Amino acid sequence: MRHHGHGILAGFAALIVLASGPSAQAANLGQARSFLTALYAHYPNPPPGKGVPFTPTDAKTRASVFDPAMVALLKEDERLTQPGDVGALDGDPLCDCQDDGGLKVQIEPMRPLSASTARVVVVLRFTEARPVDVRRLALDLVEVSGQWRIHDISSQDTPSLRALLIMSNREGEWSGARR
Repeated sequence: MRHHGHGILAGFAALIVLASGPSAQAANLGQARSFLTALYAHYPNPPPGKGVPFTPTDAKTRASVFDPAMVALLKEDERLTQPGDVGALDGDPLCDCQDDGGLKVQIEPMRPLSASTARVVVVLRFTEARPVDVRRLALDLVEVSGQWRIHDISSQDTPSLRALLIMSNREGEWSGARR
């Protein structure tokens, strides 16, 4: 004797997942946008009257900004860099700059890649520069333990921050000496 109840339950479960998919995804993207809005609220750095500068790559901050794989790459870059030297990053990767004076940020609409990954373009306008300098960063985001983090950053000059760090760290290891 065949039982058809399992097929009906599976079909019903699939309908629930399909029906809740877009709204759950929208909520996730809203959380991702909130994460980026909070990050970019630190700019210009520090915001007027806020005092302490924000450094997204320092040891105290990076785990709240980047995913674990990127944090590991940043730590390795730090380990391989001689005291007083500059590692692979010579500026702030969130603004693709060393000086964020006059920075105005526009976060474009999120593009979901999966339920836990998204891509977003951030338009950066440096209004103190003449002419105004406009840069576009593509941020790949990933949800880690319910929190959004940056997995990679792409800019005109650096197609992949991850790839840059991987290559730089390999070069540091291959040289057999600290950079």
